[in-house]
Amino acid sequence: MSFGQHRRELITSELALRILSILSEEELLPNVDRRALNRTLDHLLIKVVSMENLNGRKLVEGGDLCERRNGRGVDLNRNWSVDWGKKEKDYDPTEENPESAPFSEPESQIMRKLVMTFEPHVWINVHSGVEALFMPYDHKNTTPDGLLTIRMKSIFKVLNQRHFHDRCMVGSGGGSVGYLAHGTATDYMYEIEVALCRCIKMAIVHDIAEEVLLKSSVESRGLFHISFAITWTSLYFLSPLLVI
Repeated sequence: MSFGQHRRELITSELALRILSILSEEELLPNVDRRALNRTLDHLLIKVVSMENLNGRKLVEGGDLCERRNGRGVDLNRNWSVDWGKKEKDYDPTEENPESAPFSEPESQIMRKLVMTFEPHVWINVHSGVEALFMPYDHKNTTPDGLLTIRMKSIFKVLNQRHFHDRCMVGSGGGSVGYLAHGTATDYMYEIEVALCRCIKMAIVHDIAEEVLLKSSVESRGLFHISFAITWTSLYFLSPLLVI
């Protein structure tokens, strides 16, 4: 699970810390069966990167609130090798700079190494800014063919109805947000690492308003319960090795 890839999306890293707090039972969600949760966790190994873009985060906290790139001015979600470097007509280098080569950035190199050594069955990339549940592809306006896509769409339909009141866009990133993105982490995970590790990858993007930090603890718990539900539900349905 990857959070904080874009520096201005501050709430995603706070979300990661809250999920870790729930998984470690530091805090408990209402109406959750602790024994059932522990039985589920007994079959899972979850890696959480709570802040992928550390140097960028420091710049935002210093006052550069609207910046999304890393400390070197590179968009980390355009620095992966699948369909890297292509630029649309509305390309803006202040937003989407892919740099001179894929994996030029230490953050992208670290994430690739982590995935290659860990070999996850599910990849979840959390952003803020739009109410949506996305799957590959980002660089074209279609989804992959086959059983995997059918399973992902089924999961997203359930999550959207049960937790998001059918507010979320569901589909490929490239076909849903109105623009194509080239060189993204999600498309790399699907195209490269799935074939290598025979694993299943997915990305989930959900809008989390910054103002939630100011809301009551009850509302905040509800928000993070939704995010946690996304995590374990995805693992439950997608991983062929998981037995609950």
